[in-house]
Amino acid sequence: MNTIVQFFIERIKGIHRIVSIIEPWSILIAVVGIFFSVSELNEARAVREATLFAMASELLQKAREIDESSGESSTALIGQVRILEIMARDGISIEGINAGYTRLDNAQLADADFQNANLWGARFLGTNLSQADLENTILSNAILGPSNSRKCIDNANLSRANLTKSQLSGARLLHVNLAHANFEDANLEGTQLLGVDLRDVKGLTEEQLEKSCGEEVQLPEGWSISPCNPDAKKALSIVKLMIQAGDLSICDG
Repeated sequence: MNTIVQFFIERIKGIHRIVSIIEPWSILIAVVGIFFSVSELNEARAVREATLFAMASELLQKAREIDESSGESSTALIGQVRILEIMARDGISIEGINAGYTRLDNAQLADADFQNANLWGARFLGTNLSQADLENTILSNAILGPSNSRKCIDNANLSRANLTKSQLSGARLLHVNLAHANFEDANLEGTQLLGVDLRDVKGLTEEQLEKSCGEEVQLPEGWSISPCNPDAKKALSIVKLMIQAGDLSICDG
């Protein structure tokens, strides 16, 4: 009996010695395995980001080449919005993309990184760009305004957006939500500000406003803005009349 017990004791000791030798290496192997798994995930994400950026760029280019006079709907127009929405949702940078003269109506682009992007002449009707980073972005001659695609007025949203050093020359901002948006060093030369509230914006100076024009703009106390041309007034009046007539109401969300 004692021999059997002794046999098992020796076996247990042997197993313990083997485990004590292998254990540190098993931990190291596990750490190395985790490292390579994380590296592969990062590499896969980088490939995915690059692929989405390339696809978005290609669709934006195709959309620019569309003959708008044909009146045909474009898969490229739909596709460009969907890809940019995915990139914004997943926190993928859209920095430096060329989206000039394209339509991004009703796109959900909250928190999107559009730094250094070219959005010259782009159209943003009912687009959500809240908390988007538009630093150093070209928005010259862009149109930001309401959309009635849902049988109600969806205002474009730039609340808390970063517009630092952005180029807004010649842009039209019609009924846009600008709450807490940052306009530091933004170029507002010739910008039309129509039916917007500038009382809570950041970084805006009276000198910047002197280069722009506005209609029915809510300004900080003591500030003023030059009136716009008749065409700008007409655009604002049309939206107001549609709301007052009950044809369209402000969308809840």
